Amino acid sequence: MKYVLDTKERSMAATISRMTAHDGLSFHMFSSSPDLRKALLAMGFSDLPKSTTSIQKMVMDHGVHVRSFVSGEIQQLKKQGHRFSLTFDEWTSIPIATDDTCA
Repeated sequence: MKYVLDTKERSMAATISRMTAHDGLSFHMFSSSPDLRKALLAMGFSDLPKSTTSIQKMVMDHGVHVRSFVSGEIQQLKKQGHRFSLTFDEWTSIPIATDDTCA
């Protein structure tokens, strides 16, 4: 989680990625909200895309960058002999049918 919420990285992609992941803002908000666009302009981001698709691509590309960084960090720790464990949550979002046809 520290990689997504790292406020030291001040790039537009990192800032928008944090705002979508942590604050729950949609890609559409960045293209449609004049107040949000003005706030980002005040932060120095003058080249904010106007297209929802372009904003989504920027966030997804930043995600690839973060995953690559985390993967490299894990590989480095493995080389140093660190051990890891992995757990999964059993929660699922698939609704359970309540009618008799699925019985």
